[in-house]
Amino acid sequence: MSERANPVRPKLTHGALPFAKQQLGIVMALLLLLIVSSFLSPRFLSLPNLLNVLRQVAIVGILAIGQTFVILTAGIDLSVGAILGLCVVLFADILQALTHDAQLLAAEQHALDRGERSSDVSALRAQVGQEETRGG
Repeated sequence: MSERANPVRPKLTHGALPFAKQQLGIVMALLLLLIVSSFLSPRFLSLPNLLNVLRQVAIVGILAIGQTFVILTAGIDLSVGAILGLCVVLFADILQALTHDAQLLAAEQHALDRGERSSDVSALRAQVGQEETRGG
């Protein structure tokens, strides 16, 4: 009689259970925070407040989506946040000196151009760094 030996099956959930518990804990803490905040302030879950939060997160969300694609294509460039900060500071600095609405458009274009140049320089540095590590 030949007995078939049970093959050893790898456990797929070896590291998944602690990770799931950690993620569930984060979600539960967020829900608890939402419930407590909604009881403390009746305006917390109001439409104007939620729209305000969405407006504040929009720029960071758009940058995060773009950064995700950059990282997925192995072109890791972590200077996106610094370039955004540079554009905002330049725009605010130029805005202080403005007196007319026509100058506002020029200031916005100037800040965006500076940001684009900074981004180009950052991308060029990253490309040169990648070529040097490849030995080329």
